[in-house]
Parts: sequence; structure tokens; C-alpha cells
Amino acid sequence: DLALLGQWVTEGKLVPQVSKVYPYDQLVEAHRQIDSAHTRGKLVLRVAD
Repeated sequence: DLALLGQWVTEGKLVPQVSKVYPYDQLVEAHRQIDSAHTRGKLVLRVAD
């Protein structure tokens, strides 16, 4: 249930592991990283500051 997941994030019980944050202009590199299967955690694509 998404509401429960959101609650856990808010409470700090579920903390997503972010491997790297890419600016939007590095979208291709981010996609390559995903395809390489050498990523531990999530990749974040920043679309605005």
C-alpha cells in the first residue's frame, strides 16, 4: 500500500538508498549506468534546481 510506504518514509523507517544524482543533461550517462547493472541503490535524475 503506497500510503503505508509514504508513512514509513516520513517516519524514517524506510530510507531509499541513492547511489548517484545526475543532472538532466547527463540523462544518457544515467541510463548507461542503469543498463550496466553495476548500480547499488537508486539513481536520481534531477530535472530542476
